[in-house]
Amino acid sequence: MDLLIKAHPSALMDKGIDQLHEMLEAEDCEILIREDQGFAGFATLHMLYDQVWYLDNFAVDGPGQGQKLIRDMLAVVFDELGAHRLMCDVVFDNAAGMTAMRRAGFTFEGNMRQCWKRGGIWVDCHAFSMLAPEWQRIRG
Repeated sequence: MDLLIKAHPSALMDKGIDQLHEMLEAEDCEILIREDQGFAGFATLHMLYDQVWYLDNFAVDGPGQGQKLIRDMLAVVFDELGAHRLMCDVVFDNAAGMTAMRRAGFTFEGNMRQCWKRGGIWVDCHAFSMLAPEWQRIRG
C-alpha cells in the first residue's frame, strides 16, 4: 500500500496514510487493495446515498492492469455491497483512464467543467457510470 501511495500521490488527492486508515473504519467507505503475482492496485469508494457509490481514487502499478482491478471492484460494489449505481469522473487529459472505463462497460455521461483542482488550476472531468443491470449483463 505504501508503494502505491508513493507511486500515485495524485490519485489520493492529498490523502495521507492516517486519512486512509480513517476511511477503512468508515461505514460509507470501501478501500479495495489488490497485491498478487506482480499486480498491485487500489480503489477507494464512497457511498453517496442509498445504493449509489462513487469511485474516488483508482490506481494500478503498471499499464494494462486496470481492467483486472476494475472487474474486481465492480464485483465488490454490485455483488457484495448491493449498489444500484457506481459513478466516477476522469480528468480530461487521462486518456488511459477514459479508455479503461469505456472498455469495462461504463457509460460516458458528459463533461463536468472545472470540477477538480490540480496544481492550483481548475480542470475539466468526464463523468462515467455503471448501473447494476449493466453489470449483470457484463458478468453474465
